Amino acid sequence: MLIGTIFFFSKAINNVDCENSTFYVVAKNRLEGETIEFYNETPNASTWKWDFGDNSKNEYEKNTTHIYKKSGKYRVTLTLNDNCITYKDVVIKSVGDLSKKIKVPEIIAPKVVKVGEEVLFDYYYSGTDIFSWEWSFGESSRLDNTDSNPTHIYRTPGIKKVTLIINGNINSITSLTILVKPQEQAVTQAYAEDVEIKPLKLRKGPAQIDPAEEFAMTLPVVPPSSKKKQKESQKSASTAPSISEEQFELLLHQVAKQSKTKDDFGAFLCDDFKIPVLINDSKIMPFDEFCKKLIGKTLKISKIRLTTNENNCIINVEITYKIKKHLIWIND
Repeated sequence: MLIGTIFFFSKAINNVDCENSTFYVVAKNRLEGETIEFYNETPNASTWKWDFGDNSKNEYEKNTTHIYKKSGKYRVTLTLNDNCITYKDVVIKSVGDLSKKIKVPEIIAPKVVKVGEEVLFDYYYSGTDIFSWEWSFGESSRLDNTDSNPTHIYRTPGIKKVTLIINGNINSITSLTILVKPQEQAVTQAYAEDVEIKPLKLRKGPAQIDPAEEFAMTLPVVPPSSKKKQKESQKSASTAPSISEEQFELLLHQVAKQSKTKDDFGAFLCDDFKIPVLINDSKIMPFDEFCKKLIGKTLKISKIRLTTNENNCIINVEITYKIKKHLIWIND
């Protein structure tokens, strides 16, 4: 009985939950000739048998890779501990499918620029017989330029959507979002001129009023109400509270855990929740949408940069981070 009991508990501990067993497929494009990764993290699994559905040899590692030589739909089957079977269908595309995408022009321009800075726009296009270019730089709804490599100077800050149409083909229109930062204010210094100050000589005779005192007597008296309004205006123009990048990062983690919301950033943003956020040097979105994007995710932030204005209000955020998905850190 003792041996039977030990055998029973051993089987129970090493038993695989077949209903919840699965595996993960990691690939950039899922193209023929591309190396595709397969991962399995099923608890209590001790043996693995991978069948990739293309009559190739089976693999017996926990995590493995495979290359499909032809496009098509394949059923990948994983057998765990010789008795638990799970599968997924994988669609492999041909390189020709990717070449169709390359025919859509790609805009080449910096992701972040400044007001007043001259920006050069270029493009990549695999097609031939190019005869027209239609550029719109995102500051108006009109056509801005018809040169092949135009330049543009932005006059207003914010998120701008640049679009390009080649040869009038609106079906292959392409766009790029860039962030235009406010122009940095130049620091000016005032220099006092050397002035020779001579002592004031009064004429002999009766007592005279000090000229400065006489001038002060001509100034109007400021009523108390005006002083009160002046104090209130100074108070309204007070600066926003300071927050370090580490504190800002902590708040973002709490937003992801749903213990904080965008409203907790209000004092630091001067209640402007539409400030632009540059994500991983590739995406730009308003701050309130960015907060929604983070909810429920596990974050690993590697860089945060905050830009403030003269009132210390944060006017844009640059962040580089990854999220954890299926035990792997990936770009969000």
